[in-house]
Amino acid sequence: KIRRDSMIRQRVIGIAIIFLLCCIGGTLIAKEEKKKKQREHIKQAGNNNSNNVRLNSDSAVLMQTSSTGPTEEELQATVDKLDAEVRKIKETGVIMESNRESLITTAKLQDATRKLLVKRYGSVE
Repeated sequence: KIRRDSMIRQRVIGIAIIFLLCCIGGTLIAKEEKKKKQREHIKQAGNNNSNNVRLNSDSAVLMQTSSTGPTEEELQATVDKLDAEVRKIKETGVIMESNRESLITTAKLQDATRKLLVKRYGSVE
């Protein structure tokens, strides 16, 4: 009888371990799917925004910019304005990654920041 109880206990523990592993695996898969959807949203917002930045699946890649264009002060003013807009949107409590307006505004802020950095420090290429 003791041996039988021990075997039952081992099976229950084994089933519990398998159940926990399945839950953990499902959670990891769900997190990866969420990240994938976020990258797709960001990519789509970047493609809808006509600027000189191309977005790939993981990060933005700076494309060639010309040496002419706005001054550093003008670019800084644009970055400050867009930063204020992004902060205002964020204060509303909206989920930034799933809101079209916030994605577009964020992409514009990123683009303006990249342009400012290139103007200030030069191109990487």
